[in-house]
Amino acid sequence: MRKAFTLAEVLITIGVIGVVAAITIPTLMTKIQGAKFRNQFKKSFSTLKQANRMSQAKYDFNFADLENFECDNPATDNPETNHTVCAILNGTITGLTYLGKGDDVKDSKGNTYNITPEENGNYVSTIFLDEYYLYSLADGSLVGISTDSAAEGFIDVNGVSLPNKIVSCSDNQDTNDAWFAPSPAKVPCTVPNDAKHMTDVFRIYFPRPDGKPNDVVPATNASMYVLNTAK
Repeated sequence: MRKAFTLAEVLITIGVIGVVAAITIPTLMTKIQGAKFRNQFKKSFSTLKQANRMSQAKYDFNFADLENFECDNPATDNPETNHTVCAILNGTITGLTYLGKGDDVKDSKGNTYNITPEENGNYVSTIFLDEYYLYSLADGSLVGISTDSAAEGFIDVNGVSLPNKIVSCSDNQDTNDAWFAPSPAKVPCTVPNDAKHMTDVFRIYFPRPDGKPNDVVPATNASMYVLNTAK
């Protein structure tokens, strides 16, 4: 006689494997996506810092020399003739595409691009996209730059695709106390690698004439945490 598993034993084994897979695969996929968002933010952030330095080297001005971030023509401003933030981006970043003001941009299904407000305790942080120029980098990340003098910006590492949500800390200690976020951040912050906190939109600041900040920096403790941690 040959020994073998019975049909019932095989079915039970398959069932157990299915349960384990159902429990672990979503967590694994979330961690993979979180790592992707983290790495893409670091890459796009580095691109903007390099653009600032390259503009200074090639054209003798950078973000900190601009009184405001209004542009003459966001798509065609040239640093040889235009002294604007859009000219800096157009003249230093290869593969850059101007998409329009934020509230005019749509996804592949025709839905208007929108960013979910960030809620931290009693504070709600909202990005008003009608006040932002929106650019697409060659790798698909979006860069939003405020048109006013606050030099605010953001990076959406996932483009117009969802979740379009601002990254946040687990303890809600974020945003208000993180202006021109120092390193290390003054407010303790941890961004768990889960779908609620490790999302795709990272707030940043560009340099201003008053020297605060003096380079492109994370604007929140959550962005600072992601930039300074490996996982």
